[in-house]
Amino acid sequence: MATNITMDADLADVTMTLRGERIPLRNAVSSVYNEIRHELLVVTPTALYLYGKMPTAGGDLLATLVAEENVHYQFALCLPWLDAYSVVVTTSTGQIEHRIVSSDLKTSLTSHTLVEKAGEQFYTALANPHRRELITADSDGGIKVWALRVIASAQNTGGFKGVLRVHTAANSIKKPYYRHLLMSYDGQKIFAATSAKVYVFDAASCHRLPCCLREARHTIFSVECSDKDNSVYLVFRTNMR
Repeated sequence: MATNITMDADLADVTMTLRGERIPLRNAVSSVYNEIRHELLVVTPTALYLYGKMPTAGGDLLATLVAEENVHYQFALCLPWLDAYSVVVTTSTGQIEHRIVSSDLKTSLTSHTLVEKAGEQFYTALANPHRRELITADSDGGIKVWALRVIASAQNTGGFKGVLRVHTAANSIKKPYYRHLLMSYDGQKIFAATSAKVYVFDAASCHRLPCCLREARHTIFSVECSDKDNSVYLVFRTNMR
C-alpha cells in the first residue's frame, strides 16, 4: 500500500499519494486512519473525504460529507467503541462544536459545544477507548474530559450528549495551554504537552502526576507515543533568533 500525505512549502498546497497518483487536497487540516476498517478520513475545512480498501486496492474514495454553509471542519479522530468519527467544527457564530459522524459519513450528530466564546481556539483532542471518553484542549486552558452518552430523541432516532466530567484548569489562575495530547500504551496515563513542557496525567482521575519534562532551548513541534511500551518521542523545532 502506498499512501502518503505531503505538504509543500505553501501550507495550503497539500497532496495525497495513492497508488502513485497525487491527489490535490487543497487545504487539508487533519486526517485519521481507522485501523479496524482500514479506511482513511481526510479533513478539509469544507468537506470530509473517506478512502477505503487501503491494504488491497490502495485507496478508493468511498464517501464525501460536505459542510453546511459557514461551517468549517477542523479536526477528526476515530471513536472505535462507537464505530464512528469524532469531528470538530467551527459554526457560523464562531462557536466550536463536537460532532459524531458515522463511519460511512451518512450520519452527523452534534453532541456538545467545546468552546462557546467566539474567538477562542481549539487545539487538539484525544480519544480514550479504555474509558470511552473524549479529551480536548483549547484556549480555556488545561484539559477537558467528556463522557459521550447516548440519548433518546422525540423521533426515537437517538443521539449523543457530551458531558463534561473534568476541566483541569477550571479554577486555575495560571492556565497551561496544551497543544498535544496522547494516550500511553497501557491506557493509564495521558501525556499533555505545551510548546516547552510535557506533563503526565492519571487517565482515571485526571490528576497531574509529579513529573514533567522541560525543554528550554527548542519548541516542541510534535509528540508521539510508542505502540509497544510507554516511551514518548518528541520532535523539536529550533528557535530562530
